[in-house]
Amino acid sequence: MLALAAPALAQAPRMMVPAAPVPPSVLAIAKPDLIPTPGRLPQLAANGWISITNQGKGNAAASVAVITCQKAGNPGGGGCPEVSNAQLTTDPLYYHDPAYPSNPAFHIPAIKAGTTFSHRLTFFKGIAWPPGTYLITITADAKGAVSETNEGNNVAATTKLVK
Repeated sequence: MLALAAPALAQAPRMMVPAAPVPPSVLAIAKPDLIPTPGRLPQLAANGWISITNQGKGNAAASVAVITCQKAGNPGGGGCPEVSNAQLTTDPLYYHDPAYPSNPAFHIPAIKAGTTFSHRLTFFKGIAWPPGTYLITITADAKGAVSETNEGNNVAATTKLVK
């Protein structure tokens, strides 16, 4: 009788199997996204609270916010009450920035991902607002110093009505 021997199990050559591709979202560095806080804009017009939210996934470095004002019916802009340098300098975050000679600029500290920084402008309550409608605009990261996921959502506005 002829016995058939089982073939020797040859060890298959080892092959390097490439890893599955890494999705771009995993490779992307978490970035911040600074915005003027939408639900708090009326507080800016009412009593001078500025709020900047970092809705991104990464922490944001310190930045600058700028406030502008325009009275309705003033086609060239402006028409808002003048705020003296003495009034502005009472606010610890204010500084004069030559890039914005007519608008107050404010130092905004670093903001962690998913959090909001709020600050009440100390000079705001001392402003004498003549009757009228005013458009107050706030620009987060006005100098573009923070690399964000969305650079197009840094500006928001609210209306102040004085009777």
